[in-house]
Amino acid sequence: MLITIGTTVYDGSKNEYEVVEGIGQGAFGYVYKIREKKNGTFYALKTLPALFSDQDTVNAFKHEGQLAVEINHPNVINYHFFHTGNEYPNLPPYIIMEYAAEGTLETLLQESRQKGEFFPNDTIVRMFEQLVSGMEAVNAKLIHRDIKPDNIVISGEQLKITDFGLAKVVQEATRTSTFKGLGCLRCLAPEGWKSERNTIQMDIYSMGLVFYEIATLKYPYVVAGSDVHVWSEAHLFQPVARPETINPLLTPALSQIIMQMLEKRTQERFATWELIKSLLSSTTVAPSEPEDSALIEQAVRKRLAADAVQKEQQLQQEREEQERKSLIRLIDSQFKQAILEPIKSFTEKLNSEYRGEQIVFDAAFMRGNFTFPSGKRVEIAVEPTASEGISRIIKSPPVLRGQKILAWGSLLGSDGRGINLLLVEQPGAVYGDWMMLLNKSGFFANQRRRPEPFAFALDELANEIRNVGVLGAHSIETKLLDIAFLKQFIADYF
Repeated sequence: MLITIGTTVYDGSKNEYEVVEGIGQGAFGYVYKIREKKNGTFYALKTLPALFSDQDTVNAFKHEGQLAVEINHPNVINYHFFHTGNEYPNLPPYIIMEYAAEGTLETLLQESRQKGEFFPNDTIVRMFEQLVSGMEAVNAKLIHRDIKPDNIVISGEQLKITDFGLAKVVQEATRTSTFKGLGCLRCLAPEGWKSERNTIQMDIYSMGLVFYEIATLKYPYVVAGSDVHVWSEAHLFQPVARPETINPLLTPALSQIIMQMLEKRTQERFATWELIKSLLSSTTVAPSEPEDSALIEQAVRKRLAADAVQKEQQLQQEREEQERKSLIRLIDSQFKQAILEPIKSFTEKLNSEYRGEQIVFDAAFMRGNFTFPSGKRVEIAVEPTASEGISRIIKSPPVLRGQKILAWGSLLGSDGRGINLLLVEQPGAVYGDWMMLLNKSGFFANQRRRPEPFAFALDELANEIRNVGVLGAHSIETKLLDIAFLKQFIADYF
């Protein structure tokens, strides 16, 4: 049975409530205003998804709901009853909670944006203190996972946190993530994107985003669209503009609290709400001498600006390192798929047809070695041009006919014959093209000739790649990767 206007719902004591009007729709379900029939008191009712994957999830859902009901604090919405769907089988899961008539923090922020007026510092401090106090009560029982202005409601002079614990429930019910809960893309802490365990520090980060909006009336990250990867990049690597550069009236003390809540590294972020509370309580204490106050504020702002530059440089380095690691993983995947696995499969077929001594294969990262019954060996190895070792050989990324070379290496036999392998970037494509270099001694060679074709060592290749198509000491022929050619090369050593 669906809940609609006029539906009667019940709490744990079988008290009856009438659904009188719809309030809105959130990520979790519909929100209704309800009236207790006995005394006319108004409450809010929020519907929840009804589908769960297994009994363990159902049990965890019930446990989470019971913890939520136990939280009692003036800055937390009181949950009166958590219906799991069992007590009243004809009704879906829902929550009966305290009704806050003054809207949400998001509505208040929108009004201030339209007016173009920042909140005064004393108002900001008061709002921060209420939210910190409420989060202490929430985190004493559970991790919120979905803190955002829409989940903070206003009741009189009080801000009240709501929807705590529900992100975990919904994510499992809708099968969009594991039971840990992916949470809101706008508010998920950096470690959440790495699938680390839920902690209070994740909630501190999310509330830091809320604090930032209260202080500046702006969300700290610039993100276009709803692509999960783009949001992940923002939380992991995008620097945050210092709040006082947006709101010049904001005190450096408040700015520092917000920035430390938004630290991407957990070891640099606040570990407890108590630390934040103690700093907030001291922000109203001004230096005794007015001239000192101005001088101190100027010095602190200057130091904060320098810290921000250093932090931005640090984040850029981390982003580049992450991109380098991602590229290397991609190259390894392409190497295995396009080169190593087809050759390995070919040697396995040779082994299946020959009853004598078998070809022995062993592999490592971006490497494969084949030892044949004849005692001969073939080694295949590639290395990203972005690796630290290559940086000592080349000063800038190598190119082949204007196309960036992402990785290079060789297929090398124990008799000295071999070819070079190149992964060449293709603009607009995720995967590049593997190329072969067939190298022979040229007409102008003035050194002892090698077995042909031969492979250049990487330090040679860094120089010789510029001579492709040039008449000189070596003749270098380029071809697209030809697996049949590689199989024939392998078969010659069997």
